[in-house]
Amino acid sequence: MPAAAGRLDPSRHPWLARGIPLAWGFAEATLFFVLPEMWITWVALHGLRQGMAAAAWVLAGALAGGIAVHLAAHWNQMAVLALMERIPGVDAPLIMRAYDQLERHGWAGLLQGALGGVPWKLYATVAAGLDFGLPVFVVATAVARGLRFALFALAAWLVARWCLPRIGMVRLRLLWLAAWIAGCALHWA
Repeated sequence: MPAAAGRLDPSRHPWLARGIPLAWGFAEATLFFVLPEMWITWVALHGLRQGMAAAAWVLAGALAGGIAVHLAAHWNQMAVLALMERIPGVDAPLIMRAYDQLERHGWAGLLQGALGGVPWKLYATVAAGLDFGLPVFVVATAVARGLRFALFALAAWLVARWCLPRIGMVRLRLLWLAAWIAGCALHWA
């Protein structure tokens, strides 16, 4: 699928293609609350290769952010938990959900968590308190989040591939925006 012309076409700007997903992945893994899948799916509208590249850069940022949170929580978990509770949408029951999942299922709980509604930063925080070693956490993060990011890129590309000839890029982008607004509204409701 050829890349569409335009100022926001990530294939035309390396800082869009690398810098934004890397920073977004790190930010969301630490304190930011908007999913990086939003950027991945935007990029995937322009092509599968670009979407997968965005997913890889988001994953790199997410790994760095997850490591930072895990190390900080290993040093002072209570302070990190207090900080996490200040993030919109994060509360004590959500933290307990991450804790229960990891306590019951071990490292497999990390893999299951990639598809749940619990922010990954909470798993990073809780995993440190449950003495999940950093290497186990990094591998689980790479597998779980990498798969999730790749699936989002693939899904967006497939939708774009089907919709683009029928509705054009402008309407496709509006459809993308509407889908994300609806998804966020359902999540926050």
